[in-house]
Amino acid sequence: MDLKSCYSENFKKLIKKERDYEINFHRNEIKKMGEKREKTGRAILNLNGKIIKQIFNEKIVRYGRKKKFEKIDISVGDVILISKGNPLLSDFYGNVIAIGSNHIDVSVESVPKWALKDVRIDLYVNDVTFKRMVKALEKFEITRKKIANIIINIEKPKYCSIDEKTLKYLDLKNDINLSTINTKNTENTEKLTTEIIENFEYCDNNLNYFQKEAVISALTSNDLYLVHGPPGTGKTRTITEIIIQESKRGNSVIATADSNTAVDNILENLAKAPKIAKKLKITYDAKYNPKNNFKNNPKKDNIRKNGLEKLKIVRIGHPSRISKELIDYSLHSKITKHELYIKIVKLRELLEREYLKRKDMPSPDPKFRRGLTNDDIVLYAKLKQRIRGIPPQKIEEMALWVKCNEKIAKIKDKIVKTEKQIICDIIENSDVVLATNSMAGSEYLEDFEFNVGVIDECSQSMEPSTLITALKCDKIIMAGDHKQLPPTVLSDELELKNTLFERMIKKNKDFSQILKIQYRMNDKIMGFSNGLFYNNQLVSDNSVKNQVLSDLNPNLDLNLELGSIMEGLFNDNPLVLINISGNEKRDDFKSYYNTSELKIVDIIVDNYLKNDLPISVISPYDAQVKKIKEMLSKYETDEIEDNEIINGRNVNVKVKSIDGYQGRENEIIVVSFVRSEKIGFLSDLRRLNVALTRAKRKLILVGNFDFLTSNSTYSDLYDYMVENNANVINIV
Repeated sequence: MDLKSCYSENFKKLIKKERDYEINFHRNEIKKMGEKREKTGRAILNLNGKIIKQIFNEKIVRYGRKKKFEKIDISVGDVILISKGNPLLSDFYGNVIAIGSNHIDVSVESVPKWALKDVRIDLYVNDVTFKRMVKALEKFEITRKKIANIIINIEKPKYCSIDEKTLKYLDLKNDINLSTINTKNTENTEKLTTEIIENFEYCDNNLNYFQKEAVISALTSNDLYLVHGPPGTGKTRTITEIIIQESKRGNSVIATADSNTAVDNILENLAKAPKIAKKLKITYDAKYNPKNNFKNNPKKDNIRKNGLEKLKIVRIGHPSRISKELIDYSLHSKITKHELYIKIVKLRELLEREYLKRKDMPSPDPKFRRGLTNDDIVLYAKLKQRIRGIPPQKIEEMALWVKCNEKIAKIKDKIVKTEKQIICDIIENSDVVLATNSMAGSEYLEDFEFNVGVIDECSQSMEPSTLITALKCDKIIMAGDHKQLPPTVLSDELELKNTLFERMIKKNKDFSQILKIQYRMNDKIMGFSNGLFYNNQLVSDNSVKNQVLSDLNPNLDLNLELGSIMEGLFNDNPLVLINISGNEKRDDFKSYYNTSELKIVDIIVDNYLKNDLPISVISPYDAQVKKIKEMLSKYETDEIEDNEIINGRNVNVKVKSIDGYQGRENEIIVVSFVRSEKIGFLSDLRRLNVALTRAKRKLILVGNFDFLTSNSTYSDLYDYMVENNANVINIV
């Protein structure tokens, strides 16, 4: 077995084990808990459904009941199992597209009659992504793309040579004499000079030097480039510029990430790009493509002639999983605007009429068929003869039904072919295609290859997931931060947590760039993580370095009776540490919570909300998150998630697990650590890094630091807080 096959077979075993673990988890929980599973939020009982609309070939069913959902751990995009009776005997699956306080909308291909009354929904396993990962691994074994050899470390990536051809490709604002360029040569690389970086014409002219260097290096890499983006350093902004520049040069680009949110973030930035270009008076003529000897790509005429505002972008994915503000970029939206779509509308109208016709016809009774095929029935109906004891009139009735059914099948076939034609036309004529990693392996993109793949969130993606996009491309640019949380892996297979991004950045440092200027946090909030995880390479931009709470609201309504707590909450010190003794407890599902910390969190949130200040509360434990949400239910909101107006008041609070809050930020962050007896998975330093780097102006740590400081890292954290004059509040 060769190296590629060994690699592929190993990962097939690993992801199969992960899938089996997930299936067994859900099946065992369904079996053991029965109706009690509803208490976990992973099941909803006593639902009735009705079909509310159809989106192309999918029906949307709204399942609801009068009683509100008490707890729900099912999210938009999840695969669910729909059942009546024993869930484990059902094979009816759907995708969640929307969730309300007492209803859930599900997308399905067809709806059996039993599935609309008194049914149960269970969170289940997304088998589609698993199958697409397996398919990517099978493709890996036979591909001749160089990226596959780089992945298994039998080849090295390379940069373009810095010569006249490359300078022409870069299309610099000012001519540069090649003989004056001093490149730093290393194995297989030629580092670009400041002269080249500063002479390049960027769409986003406000990029900092490190972002610009990442853009140019990515453009001149032949096979692989890695953008390391620590918290708040503008990773998405950087890869957006890379996407635009690659497309400008005639390259077909696919941009993906593991989550829909990350894909939409890229799309949102791309959507802003034409306005930036117009402001800077950039026309963006596509000039060269290194894959075809720098000749113009005829498919890029729209950019070349009309400028960046004509950049064609399509977002692949179910409309329900795409941000409403970006829905016009979705494939489904573009299909409805295509010139051939009217043909589909007419075919569907015809199909509906044929369905109604067939409804009034008696279908062939098996007792009359007597082994006759559809062709036999039509033939004997023409002959008007009795056959096998069947009266001619009955044969004619059967023939009418058969003809109608065949017509329905032909209309359906025409609809499918027309849809495929439209989809192919849209994708072929798009400059940039966006999708999740999983959707990159969908039937929509099955026959498409790309010059460049830009993959975000690589440090949160299992390696086989990253491969789905990577193997469609001649060159890949990966972005992520391996110092934050790895992919969620349920089984004990640690190898799945070791991402392709982390492996590649360790092996190919000359093909990576760390972004060093952060635009999120007050400098003191950044400091501890900067030292522990990033070797003090990060620098706070002046726009955020000294930002404080009073910038948001200088006229605060304070409850002075709370003394030192209130002073710590509302002064301009960005760091607050509340040391509180309290006992950790376990709920029925073996997750931890801490009632002492809950009381403090309640006081903090209440006072910030009185002053209309945006705040998020995060905790490593689901039980604590659940308790906090229950506690905040006094604001009479069903879901403390996004900002809502409750009784004329802005409920400006978000509550999430630390893992669920990765990639997000807020002005004020409260971290509830919970543990007071054993350190548990608080010892995962990457989780700590995420927790400490979400806040912009105020970071409030709530925990039993008398206990936590028994761990050396938490002891260092406590010392850092004290040394940087944090408001340290001790509550006995």
